This record gives sequence, structure tokens and C-alpha cells, in this order.
Amino acid sequence: MIKRFILLLILLSILGICGTVSATNIDIDDSQKYHLFENTIQTSDNDITLETSISNNSNDNKNFSSTKSTNNELFVRFRFENPSSSPIALNLHAQVNATVLNDYTEISGLQLVKIPENMYLIDAINIYSQSSHVLYAEPNNAYQISLIPNDPGFNNQWGLYNNGQIVYGLWGTAGSDINAINAWDITTGSSNVIIAVLDTGIDLNHVDLRGNLWINRGEILNDGIDNDGNGYIDDYYGWDFYNNDNDPSDDNGHGTGVAGVIAAFGNNSRGITGVMWNAQIMALKFLDKNGYGTDEDALRAILYANKMGAHIINNSWNGGNYSKVLKDAISKSNALIVCAAGNNGMNNDIFPDYPASYTSSNIISVAATDMEDYITYFSNYGISSVDVAAPGINIYTTRPGNRYGYFTGTSMSAAFVSGLAGLIKSLRPDLTNIQIKNTIMNNVDVKSSLIGKILTGGRINAYKSLINVITILRHPRILSTDPAKEEVGVPLNKVIKIYFNENITKGINFKYITLNNAKGKSIKIQRSINGNILIIIASKLDYGTKYTLNIPAGSIRNVHGNYLRSKYSYSFCTVSKYSTFLKVQNRGSSSIHFIYYAAITQPGMKTIYKRLSGTLNPGRTTSINIGKHPLGTKILLSEYIYNKNRYMRTINIKNIFMRKKMKLLTQKIYMKWVKASPGKIYKRPVYTYKLIQITSYGLKIRIISPPHRLRN
Repeated sequence: MIKRFILLLILLSILGICGTVSATNIDIDDSQKYHLFENTIQTSDNDITLETSISNNSNDNKNFSSTKSTNNELFVRFRFENPSSSPIALNLHAQVNATVLNDYTEISGLQLVKIPENMYLIDAINIYSQSSHVLYAEPNNAYQISLIPNDPGFNNQWGLYNNGQIVYGLWGTAGSDINAINAWDITTGSSNVIIAVLDTGIDLNHVDLRGNLWINRGEILNDGIDNDGNGYIDDYYGWDFYNNDNDPSDDNGHGTGVAGVIAAFGNNSRGITGVMWNAQIMALKFLDKNGYGTDEDALRAILYANKMGAHIINNSWNGGNYSKVLKDAISKSNALIVCAAGNNGMNNDIFPDYPASYTSSNIISVAATDMEDYITYFSNYGISSVDVAAPGINIYTTRPGNRYGYFTGTSMSAAFVSGLAGLIKSLRPDLTNIQIKNTIMNNVDVKSSLIGKILTGGRINAYKSLINVITILRHPRILSTDPAKEEVGVPLNKVIKIYFNENITKGINFKYITLNNAKGKSIKIQRSINGNILIIIASKLDYGTKYTLNIPAGSIRNVHGNYLRSKYSYSFCTVSKYSTFLKVQNRGSSSIHFIYYAAITQPGMKTIYKRLSGTLNPGRTTSINIGKHPLGTKILLSEYIYNKNRYMRTINIKNIFMRKKMKLLTQKIYMKWVKASPGKIYKRPVYTYKLIQITSYGLKIRIISPPHRLRN
């Protein structure tokens, strides 16, 4: 039967049961104006006009639900047989005030019980499960076949259900959709959810929209009085902020198309279905027939939506300049603000597109995918500024005049996300706008074409979002870094550690964590996580170089599934090398000979050895170059100085580290004749061992064996 139904839909689509749409392309002429995202709207050859009407009664649309308990019934299995005669079982049932409906002798200890209507299933399950005598307690789940709406245009709505069908001449890939039919098994929406559509208006008489339009119950239509005192007279269906009147009808077509994707009346055997079959769509017009509006009109529309209790605000429009007033209005809203990312094929991280690029925490920005789950050629993107993706090409939806047609653009993608947000709000009215946003973002289907392009790297999945609601709002937060921000003198072998406020896991953009030198060249690194620490090990660093670590949004997640929301970057500088040498001064009356053996260990490096020697005439000074070394270098010197005279001589050795204001360290060496074999005498060298360490505070010498006067 299903196959026959699909074949019938394909046949109908071939016969031309699809509508036309049109749009006028006008360039932006003012940075303070806003315009529609769609640069092209694809059209079909024929229109269809539906003359029948539907009731405005929300009860006409049933809210289906499965995997829910039938009549508050539970299966309880005890560890013993015959629970019906056991005092233990009877006592547990009494605690819950449950009634035994059935005993199953085929499965030892199993009973079906009914709990009171005023008791939550989870509470009853917890009471039973805490007993050591109970193996398990679980709901008596109710099931039904997956819901496929009977709307004749549904087969063209690949974004909701993609089985590989041909839509507008293009093949799709099965599964490249938002998984709506499984989501509808859980909820199809609620008339308690209000979604404001800020656009060109909505066709208030469209057969597939009229039953889901928001109505201001505080107003009496056309009585010329502001009945609810909100400052707008007769705002029964919303408001037209462009013309400043109470008729938000659509004279462009774009807003009607957006509304159809969000909440066209579903399963009514007419036209199409929205993501939500049942909702309240608030029509707020602020764009004219050509798709243009101003900051003030947008501001008043947002403030109206805030005042009238909209849970979600859909924004499928853009403008070039940052507006503080619009940012403030959005930030103070309790609604989830859904924004189309834009259709310029550009990176919003570099070239912001507003309102999608405002940093308000309640904004979710949406890119567009095609019928094969690739990001579309026109869609804007941005690893920090664009959150998720949704279908956005060849989207079959409503048109004014009870017609239908195809739209293309991120406007449609935003509408899919608004519909999903409405489904979540229908299922969990208690959730805040940020909780709904987190739920959508943390339950996407990750796609290769989106990784590194948008924060989550994924296209929305309605079913996953409904079964994995995110209620904890905490996001990963960086507490400290090692090395510290702008620290200098960092050793080349330094392991970089970034400390977070909680345990973390790899996010979808983890591999895009980079370490760059001052010229922007990426350094090869190893990335790993240990508890709450991000660990970065660089393959090779250079001395005296500034490096910048970039941690992109979406690269880190916490145990609750929430992403690092924004990019984090910081810089440090590796240790520099400084010239190091010894200055030897002969203050005696005869020549001296000297030898230095130096064991040099730079931080994190192997020890190297040098032999430095020479002869110094009386009254002369020489410098012995030990080379360039970084701060933290340790130099162990073996020092030999001698002469051929029999008289004691005093020699000053000055160890100088080439830094400004460095004090000279002076050591006096005493030498004396030493008797040798019979008939011979020679000068025995005096030797000392010194550990010389170069630090950020200068040169330090620690004498291991102090110089001493040799005796015969």
C-alpha cells in the first residue's frame, strides 16, 4: 500500500501538481535596510488552487504520540515466583497504590500493574527498582506505524522524508533529511507553541496555513479599539510594521513559503505538511513587496513578538551592517531566535551577515544542505558564527493564493530549524530557549561537507533531538593555560596545556585546533585530552618566535554534549638565544695558559661539550665565546689555568652574559710552584668546577669546588 501511495504521488507530481513562485531581485541600496535571502526562487509550470477550506479549530489536528505508557501501566518482574501471594510484592504495590492487572506464569515473577493517574511513571519505576526483590520495572509501551501524512505534495518534501525520489528534476539520497517521520511518532506539534515569522507577511487565507495561524485572543477584530492595550489596534492576526496597519498579508510570497515549511497544516489530505502539523504562526510583516525593510520596522516586530509571548522567532532576512539596537532587542528576548546564514557563499566569521552573526546566546544560525547532504554552493558558513545546517534547495512549500511552489535558500533552512524548535517546545514546554538550542545543536547528523564549515558540523535531526533533550546549559569554559597568555621565554619542548572548568571530550572540529607561527604557518602538533586538560605537543618550535594557538568553536564538548561556543586564541613566545662568553684577564707579570671544558645543556636538549683554550700575555684580556644559548641553559665548566713562573700570580676571570645591566662575576685564582720528580719543578694548574646557569634574571655561578691555594 505504501509503495502504491508513493508511486501515486510521483505520478501526480509528473502531471504538474505543483505551484509557481516568483521573485524580483533587487540589489541592496542602503546598509540600514534588510532584504530576503533568496536570490533565486525556482518555479514549476503549473499552479494548483484549492477552493475548499478547513476549520480553525486546533482539535482538527491530532497530536500523535507513541512509545508512551498505555493507561499508566507497568511491567514489574520480581526475583521470586508467585508474586501475587507474596507479602513483599503486595507491600511494594501498596507503596505505589498499584493494581495488579495480570500475572504471567510463562515468565517467572512477571506482573502487569496499573498505577494511579496522578502519579508519574518514572516515580513508580523508581520505587519498584529500589527494591532488591525486583529484577526490573518498565512501561507498557504503546506503538504505532511511523506516521506518513496524507498530504498529496508530501513526496516533493524531500527535506522531511528523502527516500531517493526525484524532486524538481534532481535525484536525492535516501536519509538526507531531518528524520521527520520518526519525530512525528513522538509529537507533531502543539497549538500552545507560538512561532513568529518576521518576513513579507503570510497569506492569511491559505488553505494549508489558516488553521495554524496565531490569533490575538485579546483583540476584537475590526472594532477600532486596542482591546488588549498593547499599543496596536485590531492586531488580530499580527501586524504589518512596514505599512503600520493590522493586515500582515503577504504581497511577495516569501513569508508564506517560510510559514509553510514551519507549520503547514499536516495530514489534512491537502497540499503539503510543515515540520509541525499543529502550531500558532504569528504573522509579523516588516518587509515590503520587494522584500526590503528597515532597522526600525525589524525592531518593532521583534519587540512585538517578545511582548506577545512568541517562543520562537524566525528571521529569513539579512542586512549588511551591525545594529546595536537590533542586537539589544534580540538579546533581551526569551524566544529562540532562528536566523538564516545567508546565500553569498561566504564565510560569516570573516564577513558577518546580520542578524545571523550577532553573538546573542539565543540565536541559532542555519546553513543550507542539498538533497545529498552536501552544503549548497550558495550557503554562507562559518565555524564560529554558523551553528547547524538544514535542507535549503528545491523546497516545496506554500505560496499565496492556495498555491505551492519551490523555494531555494537558507531562508528555508531556517524555517526547518524553527519547526524543529517548535516540536521540541511542544514535547517539553518547560525548556528555555537556550535548552532548545542546545538540544538541536547537540543532536545533528555530522556530515563531511559540514565539518570545519559550521560549529556542529551537522545537519539537524528532529528525531534525535526529541529523544535526547539537553537540559543542562553549562558549556566548556577555559580556566587557565600553560604557558600563560603572552608569556615569553617558553622552552621549545614545552607541553601546552589548556585547563577547562570540567572534563571534556573531542568535538567535531577537534582536528582544526592549530598552532601557527608569526608568519601564519601551521606547526604540526599532537592533540589529546586528559580529564579537563587539552594537551598540545608541538613537533618542532624555533627560538625567539611568537606562536598562536587557535581552538575553534565546536572543537571541544563537555560530558553534557554542549560545545565550546566561540573561538579561543592566545599567543606566547619561545625562549630567545643570547650570546654567552667568558672574559679572561691576566693581571700578572707573565703569560698564562688556560683551558675550559664546557658541558652545555639547553632546556629540553641533549648536553653538548666544548673545549676552549688559549694563551694570554701579561696585562691582556681575551673573550672566550661559548655560543648563543637560551634562558635556562646550564653550563658546567672545568677550568685549568697555569704559568711557568715560580711566583704566585693573581688572575681575574670575569664571566659575562650578554645582557644589559648584567653584573660581572669575578673570581681570583692563586697559583704556585709545585715540586715534581727529583730535580724538576713545574707549575700545577689550579682547577675549579663551576655550574653556570643562564636565567631570566641573568647569569648565576654556583661554585662546586671553590678555588683554593695549592701548597707544596
